[in-house]
Amino acid sequence: MRVFALFVALCLLYAASGYGLEVKESTGTLDKLPEVYVDKGACPFECCTYGDWIVLEETKLYDQPDGTQAVAALERCEKVQGVTGEVHVRPNPVEVIKAMVDDIGNRFEPGDQFYLLTPQGEGFFKAWANGVLFDVDGVFILSKEDCEANINDCWAVYQNEPSEDPWWVQVKTSSGETGWTRQSHFDGQDSCGAPVEECAAP
Repeated sequence: MRVFALFVALCLLYAASGYGLEVKESTGTLDKLPEVYVDKGACPFECCTYGDWIVLEETKLYDQPDGTQAVAALERCEKVQGVTGEVHVRPNPVEVIKAMVDDIGNRFEPGDQFYLLTPQGEGFFKAWANGVLFDVDGVFILSKEDCEANINDCWAVYQNEPSEDPWWVQVKTSSGETGWTRQSHFDGQDSCGAPVEECAAP
């Protein structure tokens, strides 16, 4: 614990002469980060895809994300279209403790601060800093405790334990009804997964 604290202190002292996060490629701009960031169109895991889905459990569709008015009901094994979605993310503060150039080409120095947003699969995240949105390789952005145990690889520490942020998906039925649900029991969302046999045609 003391060794880790000393390491962090030395990194921050080294950075005091001038540091600044350099984003290789911006994916957008956002002047102020809200308490809950709504990432429209996001598909938040590796191999995630919209398109032809099959309902695995009875599901209600609502008029809007976080809505309370039901507009349709889906039956098990019904074929539907996953149209789009949005992830409601609580930004997770991150502090850089070691100089780093990630696989994307972003440059970080000790003392830099940014926020993790939507997970994108394979350890990558959407992130925000100083009004700029960008992608970051977050494989070795760890909790303080995990960073202490992996000090050679860890280069940044997040403040809050990652949580499963609500993912609302818009679904269209074969009869043309459209609504929203945050349930994930659909076959076809994971393009890397095997089809669910229980709904396969005889």
